Amino acid sequence: PLAGPPLALDVSIVRQVIEGMSPAVHVFINIGFKEYALQAPEGFRVQNEPAQGRLMLQRLDNSCWISFRIIKTPSGGANVSTSASRDWVLGEFTNAKIIGESSAYAGNNGGPAFDLTWRTGGFQQSARMVYIPSAVGILEFKLVGNTSQFGESLNYLKDVLMSFRLCPNGKHDLPPLSKVS
Repeated sequence: PLAGPPLALDVSIVRQVIEGMSPAVHVFINIGFKEYALQAPEGFRVQNEPAQGRLMLQRLDNSCWISFRIIKTPSGGANVSTSASRDWVLGEFTNAKIIGESSAYAGNNGGPAFDLTWRTGGFQQSARMVYIPSAVGILEFKLVGNTSQFGESLNYLKDVLMSFRLCPNGKHDLPPLSKVS
């Protein structure tokens, strides 16, 4: 099973500014012996929630949020079973229905992804849950948002997944930004 406590995340945020461009917000996640990095999409607030072992990216217009955590498993997360992931998703979202299954990739690894929908407080909500195996545990990316804007919200999650990487030698590595004329 996927069940396990999330690992504590030590998060640092670096804002990279180039004249004439929107600032890039880089998030570095240190878990002691490994460091990962991702870029927050423009228009998102970054929050570290160490008590929950998760990083939150909240859209400023509150249309969606993306969370990241590392689930500790006995095997270290080397394998992610689609059926165990599906059971985990349905256990977390008890009133949701899985409407799609696919694969997603982050940091040169791939794993199962699930699209869900449910009704709460008169509003239709949607989510995508992504589980990626890694040497330290299962990387969980969760997108939750308003169903009417979910297509746009998925693009933000895709940006986060594409920017996610393991830092070489455990060091912050800011990708070069350039102003294209």
